[in-house]
Amino acid sequence: MEEKDIQQLKDKFGYPFKLNIGCGPTRFNGYINIDFRETGTTDLVADAQNIELPRESCNLIVAWSVLEHISWRETQATLKHWHSLLAPGGVLAVNVPNLKKLAEDILASDSVEYFGRKDRKGHIIEHLYGGQDYPGNYHCAGWKPEWLKKELRKAGFKIKFIGDGWLHDFGIDVGEKIGASVIKGSANGWDMMAIAKKPRLFFL
Repeated sequence: MEEKDIQQLKDKFGYPFKLNIGCGPTRFNGYINIDFRETGTTDLVADAQNIELPRESCNLIVAWSVLEHISWRETQATLKHWHSLLAPGGVLAVNVPNLKKLAEDILASDSVEYFGRKDRKGHIIEHLYGGQDYPGNYHCAGWKPEWLKKELRKAGFKIKFIGDGWLHDFGIDVGEKIGASVIKGSANGWDMMAIAKKPRLFFL
């Protein structure tokens, strides 16, 4: 990306940047909304694993239901790429399927539908493998909380939280509503949310 393109993004979105990676049809106001497909909300078409922005140019990255679409072999490279985009003290918020919760309900269910949860209308198999309704909408990886914590630490992040929750509980405003009242940015079923931080460097 050329310097003039970076400047245009700065003029439009402010600086440091906030990224909404894998935006799909959902726009976060004040964020650069990024997806590998061009949609009505996409500000930047890019591969989540190779976003051509300067190093340390972002203070917040939200990647909601993205990491599971990337090969498990590329998880570390992807997390390290996002880490490189964050300035010291910057925050990464991710949401991924929670294999631990899914496994419990798979064992309790006698079909691919499990109506004990509302996630994806109870379709466990869809939550495991993705919607598969357009190219790229496939799941290639999954984690338990302990696994995800290890991956994030290995990539250089400091863990603030992993579990059920809402982005706004951590001061992250995405300014988006779905339906009448449900705020985009929650993990309270078959998903889990992780909030991680790029440590600041202090020199004596």
